[in-house]
Amino acid sequence: MRNEVIWPSPGDLHIPESKENSNEFYRQSQYWTALLDWGIANGANEYSFLPVGTERWIEKSEIERFPISVNRAELNSKQKPSFLLPPILHGDRLILWIDAPGSTAEAFFQTLKELQRLRQQAEEILDIEIPNYPTVAFSEAIDSRFNSALLLSNSWTSQNNDSTLSKDLVLPEAFLFGSSISQERVLRIQWKELSTSDPLSSLASEFILARALRKYNHVLKALGELKESTGTTVLEYRPNTYFSFSFHLLIVTAIWADAWERLVSLWIEERPKEDEAKTKLETWIGQLPTGELESGIEALFEERTIRLIDKYTGRSNRQLLKFLEEEYRIASAKIKFQRRNRLRELDETILPQQFLLREAHSKYVPSSSIELAQWEDLGKIYEENLKILFLERNSLNKEFVSNDGKSAQSWNKLIK
Repeated sequence: MRNEVIWPSPGDLHIPESKENSNEFYRQSQYWTALLDWGIANGANEYSFLPVGTERWIEKSEIERFPISVNRAELNSKQKPSFLLPPILHGDRLILWIDAPGSTAEAFFQTLKELQRLRQQAEEILDIEIPNYPTVAFSEAIDSRFNSALLLSNSWTSQNNDSTLSKDLVLPEAFLFGSSISQERVLRIQWKELSTSDPLSSLASEFILARALRKYNHVLKALGELKESTGTTVLEYRPNTYFSFSFHLLIVTAIWADAWERLVSLWIEERPKEDEAKTKLETWIGQLPTGELESGIEALFEERTIRLIDKYTGRSNRQLLKFLEEEYRIASAKIKFQRRNRLRELDETILPQQFLLREAHSKYVPSSSIELAQWEDLGKIYEENLKILFLERNSLNKEFVSNDGKSAQSWNKLIK
């Protein structure tokens, strides 16, 4: 069986059009049929449904699987397909994405659509070439227990003993690959803007990055540890692992959209002539105000951050707060699981080993005074290690109280 990750291009899916039957169920039925036909042609024997944006989709082994020969009418009536991502063929299993209304994934793609619109508008008024999306690269920690979608799809550029670096991925690709693994395996995220020798394009990129870093520096620092910028077109940070990859992309995409909207607005307001365009951009970059440098997790609960997400998702329901609650629920469950595992490791392995070391140490008495002094020092180290381990065990035995994630205070208690 092939162990690779592939997906179809739009031209690979043969979806017949029907003027006589254009209802939603018919379109869904034709779409599912096209996906299954493509999967069968490429060696699929079974399929699974996953809500679009499911984290760790390549690591999951417990997902229900169906033989691909199952009655297609039954398949068509049960699930509503998501058109946000292509189906994924991993080995002989076809992953079919289903709709996830109200999810972080849905909000991300809505924001992405707005970013694309603003970039197209900027391309028209600045008269420079601007691709639909910035690119994202990320480092993935190597974990021998799981497959890597980056490696299996040849979407990586370099590798060392600890991690794999992805290629520069457009945002939908970055979303797909970044969400394929647990967030603990994402070691750093790098955003790149226009990479060109054209002076006007370079200045536009510099404006976008400067706007993002100055206005939303505190929000970015709530997401992770920012790396000092080595250029004017790259933003890099080490992500906090208690936020999902899709949450990271949602927030930064909204920040990027805000920066492009500001650039478009300034250009329309002042309409610089061609010979003064570069000077104007340099002036605007110099005039960008500096916001708060750091405020912790509180930055994500600020009113302007909440409104930023609502603005680019076309909502007014303060949905960022709902997303934060969901991120908190997942993070707190993960912490509880890690605490239980660590406590079991202490009780079953680490503490028994330390007791054996101390017992063996007590049964041997060195003959010389020099050896005796060194041996006594070693005994003190064993005792100190046991003391530290028992303190850790006592701490882990205390009840872990999980709140609701509705406030910065509850988050601070979780991540302290």
